Amino acid sequence: MIARWRLLGWLVSGLMFLPFTVSAASPHDLTIAPSGSISCATPSSERIDCFVLGDDKQVWQRSWQSSAGWGNWQGLGLSQFSLDLGGGVSAITRSSTSLDIFVSGKQGSFINLYQRTWDGTSWSSWNSLGGPGTADIYETSCTSASATSIQCFARTSDNHLWQKVWNGSTWTVWSDLGAFISVGPFKGLAAVNYGSDNVMIYAIGSDGHAYRRFYEGGTWFDWVDDGNPSSSLLHQTSCHRQASNALSCTFSDTAGAVWVRTWESGGWSSFMMLAELPSAATGVAIAHYLDTGTMVIANASNGKLYRTFRNDATSAWTSWIDDGRPQDLQIFIPIAQKPN
Repeated sequence: MIARWRLLGWLVSGLMFLPFTVSAASPHDLTIAPSGSISCATPSSERIDCFVLGDDKQVWQRSWQSSAGWGNWQGLGLSQFSLDLGGGVSAITRSSTSLDIFVSGKQGSFINLYQRTWDGTSWSSWNSLGGPGTADIYETSCTSASATSIQCFARTSDNHLWQKVWNGSTWTVWSDLGAFISVGPFKGLAAVNYGSDNVMIYAIGSDGHAYRRFYEGGTWFDWVDDGNPSSSLLHQTSCHRQASNALSCTFSDTAGAVWVRTWESGGWSSFMMLAELPSAATGVAIAHYLDTGTMVIANASNGKLYRTFRNDATSAWTSWIDDGRPQDLQIFIPIAQKPN
């Protein structure tokens, strides 16, 4: 039976001229990679696209629209390089019709960065952006301020933070932003734009603290230690900008709890813990919708995704909703489709 599905997958792939191969994983075996493996982007205020890495070593996509709710999982196919599941996926949007996803993978001596773009009609093939050339990329977070701007940040095996920038036509070479502070390697990374050219980075140190760094007026400022909200160590983070330029960041900790922190013109709020998940969180993502709404999606230790949301800053967060995983929906033949 599996052989029949494989054959059908190859035939469909050839007919559609798809730039990738068919997954050989059984839908009954698929689960979401356990760490750093979820990212969401918002092409418009009424749409959210979320991406995860499956243990079948492909990227899976699920989309939400205010008028239709959540669609089905879509597998984006196997890559021609060895996908690094521990590196996670970073998703951004540059317009109402575009999406870019970034993953790390090995092809040659080092683990490098790869990009794939949705142009409103179809997905491109994977494009290698290389790496620093001196160390493996362990984790990546990308952000965009406009249709012609992408900034990608990578932490590497030598404990440095690197940056690569796209100006609308070409990518710069990798630039070294220096070693992380003395507490050692960090384990979570989130980058977000605010204003026209400003960037904020959150990174988690080996001491479990959240460290923050800003780029403003052409200058990188030093790391600021924001601590951690409990005796448990933080270990993953995700940030998103709202239409009003407010920033929202979410964190998971080693006890499996999920925390949220926001920034507005008055400054940063305190860390707020959300309700306990049915299964401990191992990764988190945050996104905004309908201008004032906020959604948090957690990757849990049971391999499923859960979400909670609130429609505005004065509303209460909903209970966690079980969104399952690709295997629960029995998806097998991964064909790229326009996200619905």
